[in-house]
Amino acid sequence: MDILTDLNAVLTAVNVPFEIGYFGEEPPDEFVVIIPQADEFIYGDNTPNMDIRKVRLGVFSKIHPYTLRDNIVKELLAADFYIADRKYIGFEFETKYHQMLVDVEKGYEMAV
Repeated sequence: MDILTDLNAVLTAVNVPFEIGYFGEEPPDEFVVIIPQADEFIYGDNTPNMDIRKVRLGVFSKIHPYTLRDNIVKELLAADFYIADRKYIGFEFETKYHQMLVDVEKGYEMAV
């Protein structure tokens, strides 16, 4: 498994469109942009035992930004994600979107 596969399942359950890096087509009233952040190993006996993968979710909404964010967070927690941070960035007057960020992490065991 990997974090993008797991995020696909979560965001599909919330019924919100998403893209990786940027939203390439005409965006709907609510969408998410997945921004990969880091991969880190946790070592034991000089061998990586766990791969911690980190991404940032840019949550954009013209409708109910907190409702969308809270639904995403609820599904993330149910799927064993760690929520590292949540921030309201602001309202973009040009695009009419509220923007929020959700930083998430998930650990994956290494097959050694």
